[in-house]
Amino acid sequence: MAETHARNATTSAPPPGSAWAEALAGLGALEQQPPTEREAYLWPDNVQAWACWVGVQTQWRTGMAGATGLDYAGVRAYLHEQPDIEREARPDIFRGIQAAERATLEVWADQRERERDEQQAAQHPAARVSTLR
Repeated sequence: MAETHARNATTSAPPPGSAWAEALAGLGALEQQPPTEREAYLWPDNVQAWACWVGVQTQWRTGMAGATGLDYAGVRAYLHEQPDIEREARPDIFRGIQAAERATLEVWADQRERERDEQQAAQHPAARVSTLR
């Protein structure tokens, strides 16, 4: 699911009806696109980690090359402030968040590499032909 979330976060509009989509639409910055539906299923043991993963999306550290990972101090503060999360459950949830973070970073890296390859191919068509052989 993190992989799907990462792909959608960088290549498509925010989920219809979300606060982010409404804010962008209010500014006129969101193209009207027909909604696409995707179903994803979670094991019951992963629901709480996924909910927390979604909750810490404001904690990305970014640099010149884009996101580099989550700010773990912010993630831990978020977990600490959730009244429905038992102290003993936090380490498992944190590991779930880290797994989603790794999957997201891998997808973003693949996307950057693909975009870079496409740009190079557009600038140097002869180089593209030689790599196809």
